[in-house]
Amino acid sequence: MLMPHYYDTTLNPANIDTPDYYIPQVLNGPGIRVGFIGNHYEIAYSQGDFRHSIPKAFLFRFNIPNIEFRFIYEHENRREPENYHMSLFDSLVQASATLRFPFMNETIWVNAIAEYTWRENDAHYIRLEQGFEWYMLNIALREMVHIKDREAKAYLEYAIFGKFKAGPAEFNIGFQGSTDGRYYIAGSAKL
Repeated sequence: MLMPHYYDTTLNPANIDTPDYYIPQVLNGPGIRVGFIGNHYEIAYSQGDFRHSIPKAFLFRFNIPNIEFRFIYEHENRREPENYHMSLFDSLVQASATLRFPFMNETIWVNAIAEYTWRENDAHYIRLEQGFEWYMLNIALREMVHIKDREAKAYLEYAIFGKFKAGPAEFNIGFQGSTDGRYYIAGSAKL
């Protein structure tokens, strides 16, 4: 997808053009990260430093070719990062699986993501994404379910875009739309 499924609450405090089913996250600054990385796993602890947010997280990741499972537990002051008090800290739990399968001698790829996120004192978020890649052409769907106060709302996003590579850099440009009436012509670059 061209647009991420989360937004930065520090850079976008007014939630401009951000639906409530996107996951809010606090900007994380420099910090420490320690852990172990094996052939098919990663176990890590990280602690950032952004004002008084001080996010702390534990990560477990398991991967084999084309499949990855990830579990994250995070404890952070995301409500008022300008102030420090233990009552402002909340937990986040996230579990996800990523699949990427090649067909026709790796000219076609089918991709999928399933993710569940729970934010303490907020909501449950479920995200499913499916993608189809053929050379430079990408077609993708994202289904999101936002569950708050025992009320579930489902949303669908769709995108078609081109992916261009130039050496180690990657450029994307295309169209993304949503069933809630948002439409974008967007691009991104990874240098």
